Amino acid sequence: MNDFESQWESISTAGHAAGRLRVYPDHLLDFFISFSLSGHREIVIEAKGIKNDFGELPTFENLGVVLKETAAGLSIGIVLIDHELAKSFAVMCYDIAERSKKGETIEAAAMIAFACLRDWADLLKRRRPPRINYGK
Repeated sequence: MNDFESQWESISTAGHAAGRLRVYPDHLLDFFISFSLSGHREIVIEAKGIKNDFGELPTFENLGVVLKETAAGLSIGIVLIDHELAKSFAVMCYDIAERSKKGETIEAAAMIAFACLRDWADLLKRRRPPRINYGK
């Protein structure tokens, strides 16, 4: 169980009423977990003082992803739609946090986080294997 999964478990009984809980307080990016009004796990990644120079976020089949520019900087919100994927979602969040820790500036950490999201989107795309013709 990683930090994200254990923190979601710790606030699961309170649900949305638990508010936001910060994970990885020493990270350059701010990672907040919570539950949406409809009871879905969600994470918000905030990058203070930067603008969106990273392009569009990828789309996912079982995640809602929103990018907002605020007065304070950038905010990426990700909501898990399919409850059965809670463990995988926690792993994805952990991966984004761990990989983006390598950034030496907020901009670099945000760039790594965006790249991680794109990597996860590529991994989770449903791809059909090519049809093999066996000489029929």
